[in-house]
Amino acid sequence: MRRTVLEIEMFEEGGQVGLHYQAGHPTDPVAIETFDQLIAILGHFRAGVSPPVHANPPNPQSPVFAILDPRWQISGDPMGGGAVLRIRHPGFGWLAFSIPLHELVKFAGGASQIAQSMADDALQHRHAN
Repeated sequence: MRRTVLEIEMFEEGGQVGLHYQAGHPTDPVAIETFDQLIAILGHFRAGVSPPVHANPPNPQSPVFAILDPRWQISGDPMGGGAVLRIRHPGFGWLAFSIPLHELVKFAGGASQIAQSMADDALQHRHAN
């Protein structure tokens, strides 16, 4: 038997986008798990529609909304040949990425270069003062 779990109205007003929502029954609170399910369903839906998300990353100089110091975990990929990187997003939960070995090597090298450059800059700044 089908039942309405959540009703959503997405609207635009004054150049801003917003949502009105309520549980299937107006007096019931909306469970947080319902939002988690909605986000997952929308993500799966978006992955299957055209045009797809751009394959190339955005320009490094373009503005970005980034999560500051997210929790993360990396472990060997149980399917073999790489690693699984999990990053906690406050709105989307724990996102998991399976990274093959050749990409993992590039990722580690890039992160190491950035860290070394920042350490060198900090050392030069300390000696200049």
